[in-house]
Amino acid sequence: SMLQVSCDAWLQSVEASSGPKLIMNLADLIDQGNIVRDEQEVALQTTLDCFQPLVAKGVEVHHLIGNHELYNFGPTDLLKRGFGCPREGRFFYAFDPYPGWRFIVLNSMENSVVRPGCMKFTEPPADDPGYAAAREILMANNPNMSGGEAKWYAGVNWLEGLQPGVGRRFLPYNGALGAEQLEWLRTQLEKAREDEVRVVAFTHIPAHPDSAAPSDILWDYEAALDVLATTQCKHKSVPVVRAVFAGHHHLGGYCEDRGVFHVTFQAPLETDPSKYKECAADVSITSAAIQIKGRGAQFSLDI
Repeated sequence: SMLQVSCDAWLQSVEASSGPKLIMNLADLIDQGNIVRDEQEVALQTTLDCFQPLVAKGVEVHHLIGNHELYNFGPTDLLKRGFGCPREGRFFYAFDPYPGWRFIVLNSMENSVVRPGCMKFTEPPADDPGYAAAREILMANNPNMSGGEAKWYAGVNWLEGLQPGVGRRFLPYNGALGAEQLEWLRTQLEKAREDEVRVVAFTHIPAHPDSAAPSDILWDYEAALDVLATTQCKHKSVPVVRAVFAGHHHLGGYCEDRGVFHVTFQAPLETDPSKYKECAADVSITSAAIQIKGRGAQFSLDI
């Protein structure tokens, strides 16, 4: 697989003492078709096994969750399997990988209707607040969703009547950070300001419509962008957040807004294996720049 090729190359570089120090998996490494074919267990284990030799060498691996993971496994199950931060029992958290930098991992599926078997749901599952919040958002913002689960997956055109652009983001495979996580993010950025560190944020679903198709962005992208761009560094007028790295929109994309660089990485899931052996990136971070060196299909970029 493309993932195996990349992991093998990274392992060789680790053994040669040239990195990487950690790996960020932006999700969608398995497919929604896995559960249809009853092969989700094998698919996920095969994926996780690719990283194990690196983990054994001391490389940190962080796994975000995306819609394709949630088609196959519920949130609680994914936590048990090492996604998110099992120690904190959630999928959004922060850590300091290097002096002067803080990585903030966001859960863009905090409010989401994607669950195992959801394409056969006729009513919402019980005791699932993230699902309940997402269901309310969908039905309030997309008239094609107003009939509830029994209608959503019965051949209805999700886009009928929606204007081109960001109004098309209210689709079942997207999600939202939600008010609680947004407030947590605001607090984390204020803390980063006080600690005088810069931030790279990670999210499966992109936060900026110019960095992806507008139908593939956060439902609450406007609130997210406001939080990400408004906290300034303590001693200079630049945002605490240097970059936001995302997945989900499999073709990738890039934009800059108010000093924050939004990079959407391409996905192996839809990369043509006859043209490319890999779809990943090596990222180098210094105080002066972030260098993204693409592997295979992935584009390169200096920011």
